[in-house]
Amino acid sequence: MKRNLIVDLPSREVNRYLRNGGDVMVVPIGSVEELGPHLPVGAKCLAAEAYAGLLAEAAGGLYLPVTPYGPAGGTSGRPGSIDLPDAAINEYVRAVMDDLYAQGFRRIVLVTFHHYARYYLPQEFFEDHGCAAAGVHLGEVVGGDGVALDDLVLGALRILGLDTLLARCLKLNDELVAGGKDFSIASAAAGLASGRVNVSCPVRSGEYPCPPRAGLDPAKGEEVLRRKAAESVAALEGLRAYNEYLARRGDRGFERGSWFRGPDGEEG
Repeated sequence: MKRNLIVDLPSREVNRYLRNGGDVMVVPIGSVEELGPHLPVGAKCLAAEAYAGLLAEAAGGLYLPVTPYGPAGGTSGRPGSIDLPDAAINEYVRAVMDDLYAQGFRRIVLVTFHHYARYYLPQEFFEDHGCAAAGVHLGEVVGGDGVALDDLVLGALRILGLDTLLARCLKLNDELVAGGKDFSIASAAAGLASGRVNVSCPVRSGEYPCPPRAGLDPAKGEEVLRRKAAESVAALEGLRAYNEYLARRGDRGFERGSWFRGPDGEEG
């Protein structure tokens, strides 16, 4: 995967990108939480980072380092889970978005498993700046493909070149499956298969949102991430067109009452 990670670039290259009309910045948001005994606690960070890198590359844009923290939901209080309040993460991400806008980035895309960030932060950003941002909820993106979250995470490890960690996860999964213990949350089992693991009820000791299972498929997770990122490029082109429309609308005084009225109020 080509690296368009902004922190790896000299400031001159970032400036050149903006001066040449580049305006895409992908902002991945993860969480640190216990999802499965065979998965790293940064599983959602890894999935968000892989998707963000793929999308930035496909769209000719840049992406930020993953914001690692977020609400942990039902896994709060479990070993390895760091549960941040919604308000803290949203204030942080909005500050990042505002500064990106000040620098000239106009197509800002949030990649997250966090519902509030997906829906409301782009809306608040639009209300403040008159510029449309986008939010990608990874659970929604991949849910229709029937890929489980653990496959998605393992696919992300393949994309990121973390082969040693991938092998360790697969080995641990196989050992736990062979042990015969059931780690699943029975009440949430139906929803887990879709990749949506925002479990509202507390996760009890010995249970996991993503239990070990036979038939893990990292290749499927990788394929879905790559395909969905490629498909999202068209939406980014639509975002460009929409923001250009918003800019024209402002120039013509639309907010004074009509698209057909100019800044002086006369019909155009």
